[in-house]
Amino acid sequence: MSLRQKKPKLIVICNSITISFIIVISVLSLSSIELFGANNILYFDKFYHFFAFFCLAFPLSLLQSRRIIWVFLGVITFGGSIELIQSFMDRQASLTDFVANVAGATAGVITARKLGNWL
Repeated sequence: MSLRQKKPKLIVICNSITISFIIVISVLSLSSIELFGANNILYFDKFYHFFAFFCLAFPLSLLQSRRIIWVFLGVITFGGSIELIQSFMDRQASLTDFVANVAGATAGVITARKLGNWL
């Protein structure tokens, strides 16, 4: 099979991964469950935000190189929306969470772009 024949299947897989990440991030960000103890919450929380949005931005950015800016803008809009919605729920919106989201999305897009050029 040529790459041209494989690409539609890879896009479906990447879309499925992205949708799964959107669901998981939404549930975890909007629930009021404490998933970790009181020690070093701030540092681990920002790492989790960074990692989650890296994973969200990476798959589609890897295969949709022509639409990479739209993927990036969509991911950071999603992150901002989550933070705004949290202010209306039992959670607190945080600018530092949003900054970690943007940093993770940026790293995911850049990594995908570099890896895509190499592949």
